Amino acid sequence: MNKKILIIPLLLLTGSIFLNIIQYQESRSLIKSNNYTWQDVERFAENCEIASGAQAHSLDVSIKLIDGREFTVKEPGIDAIYSTLWKHTSKCGDVPFATE
Repeated sequence: MNKKILIIPLLLLTGSIFLNIIQYQESRSLIKSNNYTWQDVERFAENCEIASGAQAHSLDVSIKLIDGREFTVKEPGIDAIYSTLWKHTSKCGDVPFATE
């Protein structure tokens, strides 16, 4: 009888942990997305929504938005991200950006 009493809460706790892991993974898949274009980057920059990012020699630009979304796009040319951000510096301030 005592074993049954201990097993039920353990099963409930295990199920709860499992559901939390699934919900966390689903929320991360919503945050990390590659469904954005360079035009989206320009719009996010204009609206001061870019928190930080990095560019690679491959022209891949990783962007992190202020709301936590993250994505990667191809820039049309090397350092295009810097030109895009520079246009909005007076309005948005400096955005931390790294280069590979």
